[in-house]
Amino acid sequence: MDRCVVLVDAGYLLGAAASLLAGEPARSRITVDHTALIQGLRQRAEADTERPLLRIYWFDGAPDRVPQPEHRRLRVMPRVTVRLGALTRSDGRWAQKGVDAAMHAELTELARNRACSDIVLVTGDGDLLPGLMSAKEHGVAVHLWAVQAADGDQVLGLVVVAVGGLHGLMSAKEHGVAGDQHDVGAGAVAGEFGEFGVHGGVHAL
Repeated sequence: MDRCVVLVDAGYLLGAAASLLAGEPARSRITVDHTALIQGLRQRAEADTERPLLRIYWFDGAPDRVPQPEHRRLRVMPRVTVRLGALTRSDGRWAQKGVDAAMHAELTELARNRACSDIVLVTGDGDLLPGLMSAKEHGVAVHLWAVQAADGDQVLGLVVVAVGGLHGLMSAKEHGVAGDQHDVGAGAVAGEFGEFGVHGGVHAL
């Protein structure tokens, strides 16, 4: 099927955005307009793959796997499916459990069933590499998006990496992560990502 699917590790995406905008990976330090963010992901995925979107899978952790308000908002959006793993606290830090395994299973199933022609992975987890290679062997084009500071901490971007090479740098402005100009670490990216709905707080440290 000539469609694209997007698999998003929400903990990674929003944690990385918070690190760059607020100086720490706490998602509580940023605010997210999920409608704008989902729309931005869809538009960029369709542009990069030249395929219409089949579905966005949003993988996240939640205490006892109980959907939080943001998950309930996402679940009613068109073409969005939420998959929840556990969220546990250890040594004062929160950690996702089961999210990586769920992403791997979905990636493998989509590729094996040839449910789509292209899969976009938004993740920073190298454990998904075997699934990524397996998908490629099934003839599915895989695009890996990762959040990074592209030019010191002056430009924030999503790097698009396909198996075998770097395919381009997505501009900060296109992907909706924005901080107030007083955010520590936001630098020149302050205010640039508001279009897609992720914002850092004024008092971020």
